[in-house]
Amino acid sequence: MENPQFVRFVFGAGYNSEALRDLARRLALKKVDFPGFVNDVESIWKTHHALVLPSRTEGLPLALIEAMMCGRFGIVTKEGGTSEVVEEGRTGFIATLRK
Repeated sequence: MENPQFVRFVFGAGYNSEALRDLARRLALKKVDFPGFVNDVESIWKTHHALVLPSRTEGLPLALIEAMMCGRFGIVTKEGGTSEVVEEGRTGFIATLRK
């Protein structure tokens, strides 16, 4: 059962934006919002509580640093530099990917 209070937000305006919107429609996902690019990062974190980065490959994403600078935690994978800056259970959570 889906939590009626849980809304997913996908910020940014990268080359996959339209494909992500299309995927959400095809999967009939409810409560997914695509605000696009936002200049004022702090305004995002005043109303959002966590950053989810389900990456299979990743360097050290600026989005994670920005979220942490605003006091928010990251839910990340062990890929790339994300798990080097997240302290498990204190500044976020590190998920293990299934192979």
